Amino acid sequence: MVVLTLPNNPNGETINENQLKKLFQFANEKGIYIFVDMLFDQLSFEEDRNKRPNPIKIANETETLNQLVVVDALSKTQNLAGIRLGWLATKNTTLERIINRISITLLSNPSLTIEPLLQFEALARIIDSQIPNGDRASISTLGRKTKTNLAFERARADLNIMSGTQWLENIPYWRLNEWYQQRQNWLNETMKYYKDNLTLIQFILDESQRPITRSPDQAAYNTFIGFGNTEQNAGFDKILKLFLLTGIVAMSGQCFGQPNPQSEFWIRITYGGLSRERIPETLFRLLGFLNLWDEMELGNSQKFPKIDTDFKII
Repeated sequence: MVVLTLPNNPNGETINENQLKKLFQFANEKGIYIFVDMLFDQLSFEEDRNKRPNPIKIANETETLNQLVVVDALSKTQNLAGIRLGWLATKNTTLERIINRISITLLSNPSLTIEPLLQFEALARIIDSQIPNGDRASISTLGRKTKTNLAFERARADLNIMSGTQWLENIPYWRLNEWYQQRQNWLNETMKYYKDNLTLIQFILDESQRPITRSPDQAAYNTFIGFGNTEQNAGFDKILKLFLLTGIVAMSGQCFGQPNPQSEFWIRITYGGLSRERIPETLFRLLGFLNLWDEMELGNSQKFPKIDTDFKII
């Protein structure tokens, strides 16, 4: 089985459609199952959905739909990680039976809590696919009211076929439209907040004029900053002194396969849950430490004790 995360968690990297197609063609030739994690797809900075790699579309083109399993959830898009609400989708009936045996819906009453929310999200995803250019615009981009109602009618029919349920059948179109618009507004506001936070981080680092390596940042909501080429690189000694003096945790070595191994250590900033006010404070504290390290030669063992990196196993 090939396990693929689109976009990747945690560094936001993704692959293009040609790369994905080659992978699916290889899976088809070898009879390999493909498991695609799409939890961060809705958090892509590429607003035009048609420009993002679409595993379902490519699986259909490469005749690998029967080998494909897609997982998604509301934990990232709607910040609902605590309720553990997600789903698996596949056309393979054997895999479907296996999934149903371990499904959480067998352990709870989905009609009370889970099913309505999942059904509406499924409806919204179908509507998303009908919006011109696949962007995050409002439902009004579908055109006239009659066309909008037709879109909901088709989406609801598709949902009934897939789930065999009628929960949304009696919800009027104007209410569905209102809910959908609220969902779109939430996504737009959330992505703007994430993008502005990332822009602020990049601006502060650019102004510092320090050599850094960045993660791809093609999706929210983490960024990785690699700092290298500072004087007296000292590995673990430097990382631990950074933590003791600033409270900032870093990691040494390469980071998630980033191409530049010269970076001495990496900082992970989860800016999605970070308040705007904390970003400058955190970065100034970090940059201040790096300046102090160079100016006072904190890595010089003749001036400052070098922290022992040998740990005894008790």
